[in-house]
Amino acid sequence: MEYWWKSANLYQIWPKSFNDSNNDGVGDINGIVEKLDYIKQNGFDAIWISPFYKSPMVDNGYDVEDYYNVNEIFGSNDDFDKLIKECKQKGLKVLIDIVVNHTSDKHMFFQESKKSKDNYYSDFYIWRDEIPKETLQRTSIPIWTYVEERKQYYLHLFDKTQPDLNWDNPNVIKECANILKYWLEKGVSGFRFDVIELIGKDVDKNLFENGPSLHKNIAQLLRQANVDKEILTVGECWRTNEEIALQYTKPDSQELSMIFSFKHVSLTKKKIKKDWSEYNRPTADQLYESFVKYNFSIIQKGGWLSNVFENHDLPRSVSLYGSEKYSQNSAKTIALLQYVVPGTPCIYQGQEIGLKNFYSEDLNDFEDVDLFRKKQKLVDEEKFLSMNEFLNTINKLGRDNARRPMQWNNDVNMGFTKGKPWIRACTNQREINVENQLKDENSVLIFFKKLNGLRKSEYKDLFIASQLKTNNVTESLTDFSIYNEDKKIRYVGNWSDEPIEVIVKKDNKVIISFKQIELKESIVLQPWESILLEENKEN
Repeated sequence: MEYWWKSANLYQIWPKSFNDSNNDGVGDINGIVEKLDYIKQNGFDAIWISPFYKSPMVDNGYDVEDYYNVNEIFGSNDDFDKLIKECKQKGLKVLIDIVVNHTSDKHMFFQESKKSKDNYYSDFYIWRDEIPKETLQRTSIPIWTYVEERKQYYLHLFDKTQPDLNWDNPNVIKECANILKYWLEKGVSGFRFDVIELIGKDVDKNLFENGPSLHKNIAQLLRQANVDKEILTVGECWRTNEEIALQYTKPDSQELSMIFSFKHVSLTKKKIKKDWSEYNRPTADQLYESFVKYNFSIIQKGGWLSNVFENHDLPRSVSLYGSEKYSQNSAKTIALLQYVVPGTPCIYQGQEIGLKNFYSEDLNDFEDVDLFRKKQKLVDEEKFLSMNEFLNTINKLGRDNARRPMQWNNDVNMGFTKGKPWIRACTNQREINVENQLKDENSVLIFFKKLNGLRKSEYKDLFIASQLKTNNVTESLTDFSIYNEDKKIRYVGNWSDEPIEVIVKKDNKVIISFKQIELKESIVLQPWESILLEENKEN
């Protein structure tokens, strides 16, 4: 049986920056409703909405105070019900973010837990009389905070306002399952689990990611919440490998539908210090190994992945993997690779129009809490980085690059709001907006629409199950074919600033290209240009 999510095209929405319906400077749920036709008409099947729950917003909603109510800045529970109703009418499914490794310190669970060592909530979090020495090696930024009221330390792998839940407590699993049940009853079709790899940790043995009880905890959570295989469950898993990916996603595992494929993302960072990495641009052959071959290997063994090049935690893919000089071609070449490799593509808002990073030398243009923690530690206290070095790296790798307002048109705030946006818009990229690209048949947006159509076309089975044939892969060229019993297609991508000549066959058929191409014995791909061909199955 093939589930709907294997052939779906997913679209991620960061609600705070998507569309502001009431002009208070913050995107909202009604703003999403206003843009559902845009999402559907461009070929997407489901939306994943990042956290919208009641929250102090220290970490943009990943510090949840109340899992059952919508944050007032985004609207109300009634607004969410309206969103579900509108999506059903338009044939769109809704996924929501579930953050259950940690809560906000304002959550009732934590407020009660810190009061006493012997109430119902006392063991909902990870408390210790003394800090386990082994854990001090994990990071130079403190992950334990002392509470005088309880006279113990609590663990927080992220900000001190985000205490980690204790998944060794069965009542924690029960409460988290109740959260899933509530939103399933509301009509959602799936969940994206934030940092799910952390919920099996054994703190005293210094085991955090992929801990001993991880897979048991996931299975118990989904079983108690009555989550069946028709419900899409996708995990955010950064520290994984092929074996672990298969544990999560093989059909007999009773765990997740898929995990995000992030192996290639690690290529973009060169670690300098525990808490600091600098930018490193991967070559085409490195991407081929870590994205194409890696994904194929997992899927051919029965696992499943979501193919992702952008999300709310990552910089813009054009700036990370491509060339800003050839930004339109770069956006298309990256996207074509993302769609051709089997898996479920997940596109982040703004990726479909080819948005680039926003560069600024003013810290007032940034909002990411993690960024300011690192600045205090690495610039102010340790003097490890100069301010210029810090800015250069966050401009390239910082999370705020993806969190700036969506660009709908060329108005003052790019059509996002008529008020003052909560974070500065990319006003240096005015020409990159939806309104302009809808008028241009060669735009990045129209290209994405074609890609979404490709996955519903006569070639659709190739993107579920196929074989891989490597043709020619170099530092600047990616050339491979995928095939099954009926079809064979060839991806050829120039990942460089120089033209590349490639050999083709005249009897091939052009499926997708950037321009009209007449197939001869060879073609010249311009910088960052790619093409998708149908080959003769016998060749």
